[in-house]
Amino acid sequence: LALVGAMILALVIGMLTGALVAYVGAHPILVTLATMTMVNGVGIYLSRGAAISGMPDIVRFIGAETLLGVPVPLIIFLLTAALVAVFLERTRLGKYIYMSGSNINATHFSGVNTHRVLIAIYVISSMLCVIAGLIMMARFNSARMGYGDSYLLLTVLAIILGGTDPNGGFGKVAGVVLSLIVLQVISTGLNLMNVSPHFSLAMWGAVLIVVLALKFFRSRFLQKRAGRMSAAKARAAQP
Repeated sequence: LALVGAMILALVIGMLTGALVAYVGAHPILVTLATMTMVNGVGIYLSRGAAISGMPDIVRFIGAETLLGVPVPLIIFLLTAALVAVFLERTRLGKYIYMSGSNINATHFSGVNTHRVLIAIYVISSMLCVIAGLIMMARFNSARMGYGDSYLLLTVLAIILGGTDPNGGFGKVAGVVLSLIVLQVISTGLNLMNVSPHFSLAMWGAVLIVVLALKFFRSRFLQKRAGRMSAAKARAAQP
């Protein structure tokens, strides 16, 4: 029952966030930060900032048990990633999401209801957050606001390293999964080396800045090269 309630609440939050972006025209990052802060504040108020323990057996099973030697959280993650990949690649809405990310105005003029697409994006994101929250709650055998704060930067880093364009329009689930594996291996190595968590956090931030800078310069280089090639073809076509 609590899981159903969480899904309904996530649905409402996703629809509200998507509507603000689609119909009001608010900046997505600002709306997301505002919604995150609001939900975080309400959660801390209701829980009084304390961890809620005493999870039911099904939650403990998800967090501690294995199936055929594979941890249940890993199975849920792989199944979810596969479903999202199929959804983005094989469904009409998935193709509309890529189109909207590439050029939302052109997508709108091609006859696609981009407002509904944006709302669907935020609703799907909210549902995925419910799954992530369930796994985290099962792993810790408790629920507390702030458990996922330390994963925020790593999530963005994994998405960028996985080949997803920050400006939208391009990205593969498989690339993000591979980048998560690499980051997890590095994180485990840092823990075994007793590296300070604060240093690790600073390092992740520095890596993100470097990756974004490399993507920017690569994009500029490709644009200049395309311009030079176009100019060369134009000169060659002249009599």
